[in-house]
Amino acid sequence: MRLRALLGSTGPLTLAVPDVARGFRAALLVLPPFYLAAAYARPELTWTALGGWLGALADPGGSRATRAKALAVFAIAGPAAVGLTEACAGSRGLSTLALAAIAFSAGIVRAAGPTASQVGLMAAIGAAIASGRPEPSPLRDAMFFGLGTTLAVLISSVVWPIWTHLPVRRSLARVYEELAAYASEAGSPAMLDIPRDDPRWGALLRQHHRRIRDALEAAREMALAMRARREGDTRLGSNTSLLLGAAEAQFPRLATLVQEVEALPKEARAEPAARFGDIASPYAEIHRILGARALRSSPKAPPAARVPKDGATTSRAGALADHLASEARAALTLAKHLDEPLGAPAIEHAPLPPRADAGSPVSELRAGLRAIRDALFPHSVLLRHGLRSACAVSVASIAGSLVLPGHSNWVTLTTLVILQPHIGATLQRALERVVGTVLGCIVAAAITLTVTSPVVLSTLMVPLLVAAVATQPQSRGLFTVFLTPVFVLLAERHLGDWQTAAERVGAVGLGGVIAVVAAAIFLPSSEQKRLPDALASMLGALASYAHVVLTSAADRGAAGVEERVVSARRSTGVALGEAEVSLERLLAEPLGDKDAAADAMLLVTYARRLGSALTAADTLAKELPAPPETLHQVDEYIATVLSAAEARVRGTREAHVTSAPEVVDHDPLERVVRSAGLVASLTARG
Repeated sequence: MRLRALLGSTGPLTLAVPDVARGFRAALLVLPPFYLAAAYARPELTWTALGGWLGALADPGGSRATRAKALAVFAIAGPAAVGLTEACAGSRGLSTLALAAIAFSAGIVRAAGPTASQVGLMAAIGAAIASGRPEPSPLRDAMFFGLGTTLAVLISSVVWPIWTHLPVRRSLARVYEELAAYASEAGSPAMLDIPRDDPRWGALLRQHHRRIRDALEAAREMALAMRARREGDTRLGSNTSLLLGAAEAQFPRLATLVQEVEALPKEARAEPAARFGDIASPYAEIHRILGARALRSSPKAPPAARVPKDGATTSRAGALADHLASEARAALTLAKHLDEPLGAPAIEHAPLPPRADAGSPVSELRAGLRAIRDALFPHSVLLRHGLRSACAVSVASIAGSLVLPGHSNWVTLTTLVILQPHIGATLQRALERVVGTVLGCIVAAAITLTVTSPVVLSTLMVPLLVAAVATQPQSRGLFTVFLTPVFVLLAERHLGDWQTAAERVGAVGLGGVIAVVAAAIFLPSSEQKRLPDALASMLGALASYAHVVLTSAADRGAAGVEERVVSARRSTGVALGEAEVSLERLLAEPLGDKDAAADAMLLVTYARRLGSALTAADTLAKELPAPPETLHQVDEYIATVLSAAEARVRGTREAHVTSAPEVVDHDPLERVVRSAGLVASLTARG
């Protein structure tokens, strides 16, 4: 039973398999050039090993095209950074300026997303290593480093692509497989002839609901485990989460549709039952796409959806079936383009189709440049982080040359890796790096004192490389433990002794101190000051969403109404996500205001509940219309509640919230009012 838990769809070993494979692939990139460098006294091949190693770490995963584009950028930026830094090595001032410029660039490209952030960091690491070379050869070292990065591109995107999200995708594929089976059986001719309240309807419900809930729970746990292993969310991971949210939202609607069909007379079931196939077909195709090993697998087009002859639905069940079929087709569109940018940020159960130019290198470059441009304003977190990184690396470079002239690059490298945009993350990274380095240096000292054969040395490096890459998603401390011996051997031209390992510990300690001090005193970035703005933006977006939903509930068929609702829903989802991220960062900061964090957590929770209630009311607007005066009262009440809440988070005073309107005859609106009442109760406490 224990082994089954480990190897099951949500077991840790299932998630670890791609990471172990990534470790062996990194070893394939590093060990051959490292062995040749040690065996034939060709130290320039060490740069090939280093380029392959950093290229393996820069691999973002995803489709072949995604990783090829990302690593191609690294294959250009990495050698350029190495060559530039070594070209300036003759002058300490020029070398420091070059390294500071590269560190600033690596900090600011974070605005373009986690993939750009990782590529920029790996290029900066290469530059930091190059800054301390005692005998620089810019052109030669850049060329051999570029050879390693080129090999990384070919192996990761052509020869040996590793699908890191495959366990999550297959877990989600099972959800859609169960949804397709439920829809197919519920719409089968055999079920349509069964009388209402027949035990077979109950058996259908029990059997499929249990399977779907189990599959959803497994997919949710797998997605959460995968998300916890990565910093930032990739496009593939975000779109996979959208598909999971779509399945969670559509399951209860599908269950409602089945119950509606059961309640109809036998002669009236034909119309909605004919649409079950339009629902099951996209679900089955999503299952096929997600379960495939490679992305972009030329998915088959599902049959076209059937539309009533008169162009309008004739029953409540038919309307719900049409709505579900439309959502299933939207989910299928997203599944077909799982690793492509969407037309705009999407949330939960409303995935959007990709842009017309999705995947184009030019369009992605433009989008990245726009994001970087938008980050270049005085109060930008990333601009401050870039400036902080440049100054901290400059100080580390000068301090390293004075304290450890033979290994000054270790000090700058440590500062670069530890320093994060937020003080809480910087402290955590510093602790992991220092403790991991001490333990890793003990291993490195043992290797350098006992191993002299290049063959034995290369053999010992295999498990270290595999373990370093495999443990990186789970623990940066363990990653550092296994990485340190490899890094010491790759960064040096010759094997050292125990003193080299001791100097490594000292360099990491010095670099860590510089990073922490820089984060604390140089343009400090406190989430306690930014959280109110994030919460206010969340409340403003939620108020706009409520206004659009409630004022258009009686006229959903009008031109442009659906687009406005979807746009407002997207904006609300983005604002909710940003508020949650800001709250998480506040909790990681030392000496943070825990009382304010607790209230903020409740406010985000209540706001998300209000958003879900508004979405449910919007979905049922056609089936459960409310009088315009009632909708106006609810809209006015929500606007007052959210305005008071926004005033509270900004520390200003606001008029007392009016009493909630009575809407007990309209269940979706009643849930909206109750959710808004939770926000009002929290506001009244202030």
